[in-house]
Parts: sequence; C-alpha cells; structure tokens
Amino acid sequence: MKLRIDMHVHTTFSKDAYTPPGRLPKIIRMKRLQGVAVTDHDSAISRRLDVSSISQDGILIIPGIEVTTSRGHLIGLWVHDDLRAGITPEEAADKIHEQGGLVAVPHPYDVSSRRVNPFSLRGCIDAIEVINASALPFRLSTLMAERAAERLNLP
Repeated sequence: MKLRIDMHVHTTFSKDAYTPPGRLPKIIRMKRLQGVAVTDHDSAISRRLDVSSISQDGILIIPGIEVTTSRGHLIGLWVHDDLRAGITPEEAADKIHEQGGLVAVPHPYDVSSRRVNPFSLRGCIDAIEVINASALPFRLSTLMAERAAERLNLP
C-alpha cells in the first residue's frame, strides 16, 4: 500500500512556518495527502496536538521533531520527547532511536540552511530527505541528496 505523506511539515510552533495546527486537516486533504510528519523545530509539540478529529478522518499524523544539533538539523520521526538544541548529531540520533524513532537528515545540501553531512553519520541515520521545496539550489541539492541516499543505501 502506497501512501502520500509529507515527512517534513512545520506548524506555527516553528518560527519559520505559518500553518496553525488546526488547519492541517484541510491542507492535507487539499494536497491529497494521506498524512504528514509534524517536525517543528526543537520541540516534539506534535505529540500534544489534538489529532482526534484528524485520526477519525483517516489521516496519519506522525509525531516528530527537527532538532538543531551542533552541526545542523536532524529530523526524528515517531518522537514524543523534546530534544535539547545544540547537542551533537550523534547524541540526537541516539536519543531519537532510544524513543523508538527514525532519524532522517533534512535538506543535506541546501546552501541556505544548517545541514548535517549524511556521510558523517553513516550507521546512525535511517533516511535522507531528497526533495525539499525550500532547498537552494533546488535541482542540485535534490540530485546530491538522491546520490547520497543511493550511496548510503538509504530511503
């Protein structure tokens, strides 16, 4: 079964987002998605969202976090506890895995944001975000992320 899920969504709990959590269901349906991973910056706030109405609509909400590590951002999926900003990427990956979560490297080649080199975390990460609409330069960063995922044998 294939699902269309956006795995890197911020709400107004992140400084760089404009979507209130209450609007997520409408946006998810409008984009014809089956779910999203809510990955607000440095907070697993998504675990506290009232998703009862969303769940009843058959929409999958994956709780997550985009943690600011000492070397850039990492995403934790299926994470319920906050992580302290500024910890090392290795420590963040360990803490995410301890919660039973998955670790993804977001926008690894975006020149406009803090990023972690996925090769420096070989064996610690579970996925690489290949497409990020905000990544600059878009085509080059997408191509490089895709190649890194292939070389590391990661989704």
